[in-house]
Amino acid sequence: VLARPRRKVTLRNLDLCFPEASPTQRRAWARETFVRFCQAWLDRSWLWMAPRSVVEKRLEFRGALNELEGDTPTIIFAPHFLGMDAAGTALTLQTDRAFTSIFTPHPDPDIDAWLFAGRQRFGNVRMLNRADGVKPI
Repeated sequence: VLARPRRKVTLRNLDLCFPEASPTQRRAWARETFVRFCQAWLDRSWLWMAPRSVVEKRLEFRGALNELEGDTPTIIFAPHFLGMDAAGTALTLQTDRAFTSIFTPHPDPDIDAWLFAGRQRFGNVRMLNRADGVKPI
């Protein structure tokens, strides 16, 4: 109800990507996406405010962890999925390596400051504005 323009974009994208799916199915997928988005937004409260021990208990980091050993520059492609901030927090909890993250500023300066501080809460994270391009990396 509150994100009508986003709902229209979501439904159009689902229509283009899954033309064989019924409109009912696409609406169900869109609704599930918005529910998960809200959960991910609410999760930021404990990701960025709870004691470190709580965050460590709730996040599980697995995969090619050996790729992060040493100091060889490594690029991690992290598409903009719903759990992006949880994944970024898990990375900074598990390694002492420096990270660079690309961001797009939020239009509300207070929310932007909250996002910025949360993403830098643990570890050494340099934030780069998407408008500056990738060259500074």
